[in-house]
Amino acid sequence: VSAATKAGLVVNYRNPKLLNPNRNATRAEVVALVYQALVKAGKAEAIPSKYVVKP
Repeated sequence: VSAATKAGLVVNYRNPKLLNPNRNATRAEVVALVYQALVKAGKAEAIPSKYVVKP
C-alpha cells in the first residue's frame, strides 16, 4: 500500500486523506488503481483528480 501510494496509484473517493485497509476494495477502486498504473506506464492519459492520494 505504501509503495502504491508513493507511486500515485491509490485513488480514494470521498476522502483522499483517509485509508481504510480493512475494507474490501470496490470494482471502481480497483479499476481506478489499474488506470493509474497505465498512466504511470505511459499507456493512458492522466485525468486530474482531487481523489488521487498524494503522500
